[in-house]
Amino acid sequence: MDENVKENQFTLVNQFRWLLAGAAAGLAVDLSLYPLDTIKTRMQSKVGFKASGGFGNIYKGIPAVALGSAPGSALFFISYSSCKEFLNTKMAVKQTPLTDAVSASIGEIFACIARVPTEIIKQRAQTNPQKRPLQIFGELIKEGEGRRKKLKFLAVYKGYFSTLFREIPFSFIEFPLWEFLKQKRRKLTNKECSPLESATCGSIAGLIAAGITT
Repeated sequence: MDENVKENQFTLVNQFRWLLAGAAAGLAVDLSLYPLDTIKTRMQSKVGFKASGGFGNIYKGIPAVALGSAPGSALFFISYSSCKEFLNTKMAVKQTPLTDAVSASIGEIFACIARVPTEIIKQRAQTNPQKRPLQIFGELIKEGEGRRKKLKFLAVYKGYFSTLFREIPFSFIEFPLWEFLKQKRRKLTNKECSPLESATCGSIAGLIAAGITT
């Protein structure tokens, strides 16, 4: 078999693995932490914690998260891994913290395509427990009625750039740290990181990034 064909097949398999891993990881994290996220959102609500629903119905809006979390995480990880691979193989750029940071930033640009609409619907559902996610989606589209018909859907991307400005600095720090910690672990054990070790490295990197950017 031609070497280029083999290389392309290997790349596709890797990308598919990243897509599945990213989707599963994102969904697991978002669903498990959802009640805490609801409480935090209600505490920050302008109308107050109790008026926003208090401790009741803390899973309100979770369908929107379930639908958007997996695609958002999958888009991030496939963009992140593809960008790193492109820089390494096509541009002959060695992997460095800078290439990891740039790749993570590009990953966030694509991830927010799926993440922003679901985030808006989720937050409104959390602070308006009486409304269904589909009802909130309809309200968002109505808010965009002042636009031309073809641009109505852009109403669900309100806050896209502000979300990017929040997410990119976090990922810019987190992912180079994650790769650095995994590399140190590999040197220490002379073998690839296990999923648990990789997750531990990611948790440490995430805590540090959160401490710096919060």
